[in-house]
Amino acid sequence: MPLLSLEVTLYLFHHIVLPPKLPKADDWNAEYEDALLDTTVEALRTFGEAVRNEQPQLASQIDLVVCTVGNLRRVRNTSGFVSDSQLADLLHGLTSGKTFGAEPLEIKAQNAAVIVSRQGAGADVFFEVFELSPPNETVMGTKGRLKRSFPTYACQISLQQFQEKGLIESLAHTLGKMSFEEAPGFQPQTRKNKKDHDETRDTTHPGLITDFFTHILSVVGQPADVQGVWKNTREDVLWNNGLLPWRRSPLWLLVRTTMRLQFARISSAEVYKAAMVNILARVLRSVKAHHKSIGTDVLYVISAKLTGRLQKLRGLISERSFGLYTKSIMKLLKDTQSLMKAKIGRLTNSVDNNIDMAVISSLQLRYDLDIHLPQVDEFIAKIFRRKRQPDISAFHPTSKCLVFSEDELPINFSGSGEYMYFYLATVEKWVEDHLSSWLERHISDSTTCKQLLRLLKEYFHCANSAYSAVNDIPRSLSIMYLTVMELWIACDKCACKMYPLLHDFDQKWSCPRSSRFPCPLRAYMQSRQINARADAPSLYRDFGLSSSFAVRFFDESSEHQRLRSNIEQHATVRRQQKCHELAKQKQLYHDLKDRSNKRSCDYQKAYDRNYTFTSTEHALWCEKCSLRSQAEQLRIQVHEWPLSSDQAIAKATVFELRIPKAYSHWRDATMFLLIEVLGFTYSNTREPRTRYILSDQDGLSTFWGSPWDQRINLVSEDKPLTGSHYRVKEGIEFLEEKDICVDNALRYQYFDSLDNTFTNPLRSTQKVSKKCTYQLPARSSQLQPYLRIPTTSNDITPNQVIASLSDCPSHFSLDEYKAFGSLPIGYRIQYQNILVQLAMPAVDLTKMETQCLFLQTLHRAGPLSSNNSVERTAHEILTNESFCQALTDKINATLERVSENWEAWRAVATLVQLTLRVLSVNTSERIAAKCLELLQEARQISLKWLNNLKKRLPTATDNSQRKELSSKLTGIGLLCTILIQASIVVQENKDVTSSERENLYRAMLQSWRLLLFRVFPVLSGNMSSDILQEGLNQAVAASWAAFRPTNRWSVLKNPWHQWMHVKCDAIAVHFNLLTAELLVKGLPLSRLPQQYMGHHLYFSLFDKSSIEVMLTNELGMEFSAKRSFHADWCYNLNFGMEGSDMLILAARDGMKFDLVPSRVFKDRLPTIFVDDYFHWYDYNTEEVEFRPRDDPWSPISGAWRLKRCGASWRLLNGNKSLVCPVSNTGSTISNILSPLELQSHIHVLFDGSSVHERGVEDRLALIPEGSVEYSKTMMGHVSVSIGLDTAGTTHAYQVDEVLGRLIDNGSLQSKLFLCYLHALTSHCLPDALTGHTGTEAALSILRSGAVSSFDVLTASNTDILKRIAHLTPGRDFYPAYIQVMQQVQWDENLSFMSQNPGFYTVVDELFCIARKMKLLQPNDVYVDPPKLAFVKPYLLQRDMIRTSTFRVDGFGAEHHTHEFDRDYQVRARVADPQRGLRCSVAAEMIFRNQPTLHSCINARNLQSSLRTNYLHDATVQGPNGQLEPLTLRYDASWLARPSSFLLDMWRNLHSLLATSARRFNKFDLMIWLSTTAFAEFADIDVIQALAAFYNCYALASIEIPSVACFNLAEGDSPTLSAIQDLVQVYQPFQACPEYDLPQLLGEPHWQWNIKRKNDFEINQSKAAKAFACALHAQWPCAVPTTPRTQSAETYLNTASAMFKSVVCVETKDNHVVNVQAHSGRISNSSFYGINDVFNLEAPVLSSTSQSSTDSRRPVPTTPLQIPMEQQTIDDGNNQAKVRLTSLCRKLRIGAESSREKDYILDLRDSCDSLALQEAKFQVRADISNSELIMLLETYLGDYRRFFEDINFLLRKLVQSGDEIAAQIGQLPRISPTFWLRQLNRDRFDSLTQHWKKVVIEYGLAVTELHRARRLVALSSHPHELAEELRNSGHLNWLPMDFPETLPLEFESGLLVREVQEEIAKQMRCPPNDANFVMQLVAKLKRLGYYKQNG
Repeated sequence: MPLLSLEVTLYLFHHIVLPPKLPKADDWNAEYEDALLDTTVEALRTFGEAVRNEQPQLASQIDLVVCTVGNLRRVRNTSGFVSDSQLADLLHGLTSGKTFGAEPLEIKAQNAAVIVSRQGAGADVFFEVFELSPPNETVMGTKGRLKRSFPTYACQISLQQFQEKGLIESLAHTLGKMSFEEAPGFQPQTRKNKKDHDETRDTTHPGLITDFFTHILSVVGQPADVQGVWKNTREDVLWNNGLLPWRRSPLWLLVRTTMRLQFARISSAEVYKAAMVNILARVLRSVKAHHKSIGTDVLYVISAKLTGRLQKLRGLISERSFGLYTKSIMKLLKDTQSLMKAKIGRLTNSVDNNIDMAVISSLQLRYDLDIHLPQVDEFIAKIFRRKRQPDISAFHPTSKCLVFSEDELPINFSGSGEYMYFYLATVEKWVEDHLSSWLERHISDSTTCKQLLRLLKEYFHCANSAYSAVNDIPRSLSIMYLTVMELWIACDKCACKMYPLLHDFDQKWSCPRSSRFPCPLRAYMQSRQINARADAPSLYRDFGLSSSFAVRFFDESSEHQRLRSNIEQHATVRRQQKCHELAKQKQLYHDLKDRSNKRSCDYQKAYDRNYTFTSTEHALWCEKCSLRSQAEQLRIQVHEWPLSSDQAIAKATVFELRIPKAYSHWRDATMFLLIEVLGFTYSNTREPRTRYILSDQDGLSTFWGSPWDQRINLVSEDKPLTGSHYRVKEGIEFLEEKDICVDNALRYQYFDSLDNTFTNPLRSTQKVSKKCTYQLPARSSQLQPYLRIPTTSNDITPNQVIASLSDCPSHFSLDEYKAFGSLPIGYRIQYQNILVQLAMPAVDLTKMETQCLFLQTLHRAGPLSSNNSVERTAHEILTNESFCQALTDKINATLERVSENWEAWRAVATLVQLTLRVLSVNTSERIAAKCLELLQEARQISLKWLNNLKKRLPTATDNSQRKELSSKLTGIGLLCTILIQASIVVQENKDVTSSERENLYRAMLQSWRLLLFRVFPVLSGNMSSDILQEGLNQAVAASWAAFRPTNRWSVLKNPWHQWMHVKCDAIAVHFNLLTAELLVKGLPLSRLPQQYMGHHLYFSLFDKSSIEVMLTNELGMEFSAKRSFHADWCYNLNFGMEGSDMLILAARDGMKFDLVPSRVFKDRLPTIFVDDYFHWYDYNTEEVEFRPRDDPWSPISGAWRLKRCGASWRLLNGNKSLVCPVSNTGSTISNILSPLELQSHIHVLFDGSSVHERGVEDRLALIPEGSVEYSKTMMGHVSVSIGLDTAGTTHAYQVDEVLGRLIDNGSLQSKLFLCYLHALTSHCLPDALTGHTGTEAALSILRSGAVSSFDVLTASNTDILKRIAHLTPGRDFYPAYIQVMQQVQWDENLSFMSQNPGFYTVVDELFCIARKMKLLQPNDVYVDPPKLAFVKPYLLQRDMIRTSTFRVDGFGAEHHTHEFDRDYQVRARVADPQRGLRCSVAAEMIFRNQPTLHSCINARNLQSSLRTNYLHDATVQGPNGQLEPLTLRYDASWLARPSSFLLDMWRNLHSLLATSARRFNKFDLMIWLSTTAFAEFADIDVIQALAAFYNCYALASIEIPSVACFNLAEGDSPTLSAIQDLVQVYQPFQACPEYDLPQLLGEPHWQWNIKRKNDFEINQSKAAKAFACALHAQWPCAVPTTPRTQSAETYLNTASAMFKSVVCVETKDNHVVNVQAHSGRISNSSFYGINDVFNLEAPVLSSTSQSSTDSRRPVPTTPLQIPMEQQTIDDGNNQAKVRLTSLCRKLRIGAESSREKDYILDLRDSCDSLALQEAKFQVRADISNSELIMLLETYLGDYRRFFEDINFLLRKLVQSGDEIAAQIGQLPRISPTFWLRQLNRDRFDSLTQHWKKVVIEYGLAVTELHRARRLVALSSHPHELAEELRNSGHLNWLPMDFPETLPLEFESGLLVREVQEEIAKQMRCPPNDANFVMQLVAKLKRLGYYKQNG
């Protein structure tokens, strides 16, 4: 057989092997199926040839099965369907003995199989039928296997009967047609949009074969009892965005079942298993041939499957037979294993991954130290070429002052810096002053809502960004909310004006229950609610209600009504076109079928490679099949009506299709206000499963006229029919117009496109409240709730404040805390509480917390008052004059108390705000005067403080002190005592102020800005005033003593009119009235310009310090500092700018340093030397000094210095030198380390003084932890890379070659990261070091106790665990609400075998542990693990069971179970049992060919049934002779409603059946009539009537009327009017008496003619009527007589009619078939597991030598014997003992209580124990060091060999248990850790005594090997070596008793000492079973324990 293509090979792999990863869509292909059959035949033939010599009988049996499969192959045509002609030939050959084997048939279109066979010569012919693919729901509803019995039914036909003429041809035609022609009513249906649709994604009901066909066979033959089999089948249904899902090949099921039946009947089941092994081997050969294109996972999976089959087979047959059957297969497995190892070995042994140590040893570091730095040389050269800087200062204003016209909405007001706040204030002022008037002028404009929406959004985004940039500014945010609400109200008014219907609809929301929303807003909302209808639906949620806004608007909108009419007209035209298309398709279908039926199949001669002879086979170009295929492939798409059938929904849809623009903008503005501004959230956020948008829908998209960017849209989760797989309809023959012209299936809902959720009720949040509340610092977060006390609630009481004293911050006293918490309680008495605090202060007014509380209390509006007064309830007390008098008195007293302490400036600020609140509320003139006095006093106090601090600031030498004074100065200046003077101070210091409380500082700054904004129009408008001129001069002079103006201040022109300018001599002076900037010659006064202070280096060097400067004469510099900088080093600084470089010259003590920009070192030095240091050029030494970034001013003796070395530089630090990064050494080492770090971050140092010793060699794996990326290479391997720029740490993993593992550093993160890398880099074969695959190693780490015993999961732990969990493929049902298909999301960048389901389960368990431990974790530490919802647990368990075949025990194979297997309830009979009975009746009537009926036919019932149920009063065609006998045989069209063919065929059927019986093939007719009887709506009376036409010769004599048609709508009895029409055959006028009527005298001729004709017509009519009445009276009768009525013969030609009837005959009973199912057996587990290993005989100890034999384990190495001697104790130790003894004695004397005395006794015991441990030992002196090392290394070598021997023995023993599994690697993973895991109690106790000894010996060997390694490592440390030698271990305990202690020894690298075991013994079994407390001391020589009994 030629090599199969890669596509065919993968097809066979998926369907035969059923691997873990399967295709996601249907992959059916007739050529692939042919290849499957050919592969099966070839494998069977190979199997037969292998056994032919030794077992010829078996070979002949295999040949018979080969013939059977070959028959299946030959009977198929090129499309994969049954060829009726080929089938007929094979069936004839079956009867004659020319066809060998059985004839299996796949009836593809019916999802059924038929097997035709003879059991021997002269035997009957057997038909066996069964279902192939089970339904999807059954497949997905079964976790395990489906237990199915085959066949379902069986019938036998005698050979004589089977040979009757016409039967074989009829059966062949029927089965051939059934195989490709789908029948109506047998496909499962899905209901969509209240209509059932054929579900093409599910399997067909096999009833047409298992019910209909078996009933026919039962008539011709009889039911048979045959030997059946049971099969356990695994199925799957996978789908992913395709038309049809992937399903396992039903043809493969037919092949397996046929072979199983055949072998069971002629041989045995074991031979079938051997045949399956050979078929799998053939697939493996094909895959192996494509190994370069297919990954090793595929080879491994097939090998694992084959191994499982071999293991089953081996247990069923003899070894001789097994060897005969599988000899070549075993070699194939070995070759495959070798191929996989070689393929993976080429990757892992790549030379590119190794480090060439020879290159490293050849490096010459001393010659690679010089670094070439040309940019450094250039910069230093420029230093000495600097020139004096020219004075180029000039004034250049940058920001404009905005002014908005009252006739236009504000636009383009976004700004930067401080101007952003002023621009926002300008907008807020415009809204306050001009919005109402602007709205009045534009309320009817169609674009008003759009403009307001734009302004609302732009303003909110700018304001929210400004007011919440770093911290929230509550007062400004309150203004923002009010401004936005005003804009929305304007928009709402405009919308209501344009659409008055809106007044009927409530907004369904109210203002947040916050006191910050003023009365007008609440009043407006309340008025809207009052005017709205109570039952009005929501504008944002209730779509399609008849009373909704959209529907009511539609009813009033002629535009929308026309739009709907246009849509429906367009849809009507398309629907008519679709109906015409259906008619054309139907006609084309019938034409193609007719042409196909008239032809015979085309055949060609071909050489059969399986049978080595020339045969006739079906031609690929067969015209008949081509025509038939064209007919069956005809499809038509449905037409879906674009609008809903619900009228209200249709109207609402049209409304949204072309929504009024203003309404859309208003709706978006409302949703923006609610969600984005006020913080409302949806009560239930739900994203759509799928998304079908109105604007994209077919039939509506061309009519779309709504804004594309609107927020609220219509979205449907339900698919339209045109968007689902139901859109294409098959079965053209059976389709009707109602099937393709369907209603709209979309169900629209309102959808928020910004929040990506369907709209639902909104709920308010605390967003506005939080933003409008001052935030306290973190140290006082416990006090924050008192600032958020609801203003309308008294829930918090003083008692609750007292009860919460535990929340008192550490910097608050308890009394202060109680006073603080009680102050805001009770909104009606809050001012009284303030008065109490002013009179008897308990709170500290100087604290920031108190200031925030007062500000919150004063500025909070509070609840409305009963009379809706402006003051509101909370502030009504301030209208009381006497209270305000008392309050102002206490304010005055407090001011006097703090006036001398400038540290109390916060208290003054608080009192000023309180005074302003009283002044703004109380209307008393006396109180107002008092308040003004208080403000004047506060101003004087603040001014005094301001002047004092300004004087102190220049004298401050310490930088921190200067910063503190600047902060205080700014805070006092913000009190705005003297506006311009204080503002200048604030402006000069605000950017360098380091406020301890940033949020309150920003709020005060914003208040200052708003004050400047409010006074700006007054100042600029009165600038000519002498008073203002003088005040401005004084304010400037206060900051600049030398200021002497030479002219008057004037205002610059617009838009720079915020700037004032004046001349001071020749110097230009500018002052900004908005920002208080004072510029002299365009520069700040005594401060560095912004380009310096904004430079990225300024903050790093000077923090926020404000450096006072002046112009300088230093070359290249612009400014010099007025005072020295830095308290310790006192640098004189000069500043300059050169391009983007800020130049700094620092001088002290005769030394000068120039700051070298770091850019000159970039790409020349490692990054750490560029970014982590400041670089100072030292003029004296001509070196560049590197100072750390965190301390740039302090010279360091051990700093790195860049020194010249000829034309180059060297970077030195003592004896250390930096190796040049681009040198040979630097680049070589960087390249070696490049996998660990970016080369720019690697620096190589040369230490000329260090001496390194070579120690014990340890291998480390260094892995940086960073962003992990992985992908598949062209060769199919996984490439994993770590983003070095994201690496935060590097993990060092020690390589443990003894236990075969990587040892982490103990942290959970290092374990998890190693686990993740193991999982990503896994391949299918075990690793040489670990003995496990990467997946298995990763799972071992995750399951380890070290991982599950974590204390807390950090965010990093959680993140990496989540990534590990997602290595498991995602699994979900599709659709999600029914379990019929599954979607699997594989990671295409990883091999499928590495995507283990265990990752999900283990990580999920770890997350569950973390959640349970939540109560034990602090909230700031606990990280809530994510929910892993990407896998359905049911599907995960199902997959774990299914794929256990491909995994090893301990890592998946243990999930193999039969627990979830279930019996399959076969689909055999259709739902209506009468259909099969009718089929049998019809078949038997034709088959017996007797003139009888099955049951009596009532003539009137038959007549009624024909007329009412089938013919429907339609027009029945008369006989036309066009019906041919060949038409009456099986066709799926006969299963349709009888009315579909009886109209045209009834008379033809009567004629043809009654008169041309001999022209028929009786069996064709039998099957035809049975088919019509099997139809769902068939009537047995009609069926019997049709049968009677054929059987009853008497009916042939009935004359059939030859009229063209009969209109049954006219009734089944003659009507009088119809008879009158029929008898109107008149005699001529000349033959009637009236012709001879005489003419009267004088009568005109014309009058005479009229009279004659009138008389003639009257008499003629009377005669016809009388004759018709007489005829009508005779109905019913067979032959009516001619009536003898008066004048009938005179005026009429008489007529007669013939009437005939149908007689009834008796029938006999029907014969019903009943077929039994048979049983088989179920196979056992097929994998070689861990328990199987320990069922083997344990190896016994060898008594002769260390070498092991097949059954004996080696003898351990002789224990190491090295003589020891004790050292002499020095005097120092003796003195220590004496002192300890003396201490214990003194303590005993002073002890009083019994507890103290017991403690002293225990302490004395511990001292005695310590004395025993103080003795030191050493190796005997006569042993030299070289001898000692030789002894130790020899001992280590002996134990290494012993360990290797025992490993080899155990590995060989395990492999002997199952040689097949050993060859493919399907054994349990045998590694040192495997044996050591058996020491765990749960495993150890289950072992036999012999195996326990083996495992213990293995653990001891590991322990002793570790000890030997430690001894060698300690050879140069005599004392530690002696201690290790003295402790040989296991002296006072037996490992057999405590096996779990051994892992502690070898994992920790120690031996349990005697004292440790004594302590452990006490803990395991405490004396008298009492409680026992132990205290272990860390160091061994002080090891002791204290015990306490209780």
